[in-house]
Amino acid sequence: MNAIAISNVAIRQTENNLYNLNDLHKASGGEKRHELTNWLKLQQTTELIDELSKPEISGLKENQQVIKVVRGGNKRGTYACKELVYAYATWISAKFFLQVIRTFDAVISGRLKPQAPRKALPSGLTHEQQAEVKALHNILLQSVPFEKQKALAITLWSAVKSKFKVGYKDVPPEQFPEVLSLMARVSVEKGAQYREAEAVNLETVPKLFERQANIPFNLNRNAHYAVTVKGGKIYRHLVSYITSPHEDRMIPCLAHQNDF
Repeated sequence: MNAIAISNVAIRQTENNLYNLNDLHKASGGEKRHELTNWLKLQQTTELIDELSKPEISGLKENQQVIKVVRGGNKRGTYACKELVYAYATWISAKFFLQVIRTFDAVISGRLKPQAPRKALPSGLTHEQQAEVKALHNILLQSVPFEKQKALAITLWSAVKSKFKVGYKDVPPEQFPEVLSLMARVSVEKGAQYREAEAVNLETVPKLFERQANIPFNLNRNAHYAVTVKGGKIYRHLVSYITSPHEDRMIPCLAHQNDF
């Protein structure tokens, strides 16, 4: 008995060459409108089964069935002869019928080696859940400076894979809330680190006096600075003319004291 697989779906069969029509439906894409029950209700399907059941037409042995239903167990489903397989495939679509008839003929004749069915993976997040994860990922990236977004993106996906041992798409649906929680927590932790690093990298000079504030510009560089003192704090203006309108950033010093 030759094993047959279509679109990487194994088509189960009985010892007397009846093939599982439920597997065939799955191989076709599993659309609801192509469900087996819809096809079996058709008048032409009933007439075809009646004709095939006549021994003088199909050459069946006595008591041999052209279609049977197996209830329960791992082989449950509706099994049918090759002619009904072709008829069902034709009803689904012309393209699928050609795929079925070519595969069956090639395997039965020995011209084609049976396809090894692909091992099914555990169900992962639904498409809706995946979309929510990606949306949250994008929102979290916007919370850090642009130059840090790439690093945070890698960190977030790595955190998910480290915890769940799979990519986010393959995480079980019931663990969807945990994925969101993990990403939010990692983003908060990394965001705090980025902000702290950004503050440390401000231009400063050594203190000349014990109670002097760290000034936000380099005294060894000859330049004109625009400085604002506001609320007892010192800010240096950093004007960028690359953008239009130009951008004016106020860079604070690291420590502010009113009496130097």
